[in-house]
Amino acid sequence: MLYNLKIKVTSPWLGDIRRAKDTHRRFQRGNTPDILAFDLPRLYWTLEEARDALKLPHVDIKTIRMEEGFRSPTLTSYRRRFSSRQGTQKQEDFFEAIRENTLLNMQVLVTRQMTQHTSASKPPTQEELSQIFKFVGAMLGLSPWGGHFGYGRFELISLEPHEHSSAMG
Repeated sequence: MLYNLKIKVTSPWLGDIRRAKDTHRRFQRGNTPDILAFDLPRLYWTLEEARDALKLPHVDIKTIRMEEGFRSPTLTSYRRRFSSRQGTQKQEDFFEAIRENTLLNMQVLVTRQMTQHTSASKPPTQEELSQIFKFVGAMLGLSPWGGHFGYGRFELISLEPHEHSSAMG
């Protein structure tokens, strides 16, 4: 089942890739420069954490497939100020970021159950998938850097089955 996922970013979503001589940590890019790529290991970790916290052990997270990446209508620069580990020096770091209140649209594919899985392991229903994304948005975020500081949080706006148009063939 193919779904259209719409989220509203509620805290800055920060990039994490620092390249030589670059002043900002940036988002990983997909096949084209306008596609922001998912950190797939982090994505699946967050989905598994949500599944476990919601007590949905029968949901097979590996049946959830996200697009290669997504487009953000805008990107901005974000300055994070913090104290050194000893707490004596003020420091700052710069990030490419998706700002709060940005609406993002993505597609999510839920595949059928794989034959090597047990009967206790099934793809999520639409309701279970909604619960998982609501939890991830509220508690974990999707920022590849600093999710534990509250970055990359979002609100689930909608998760609807994808409707095929006649233009798609």
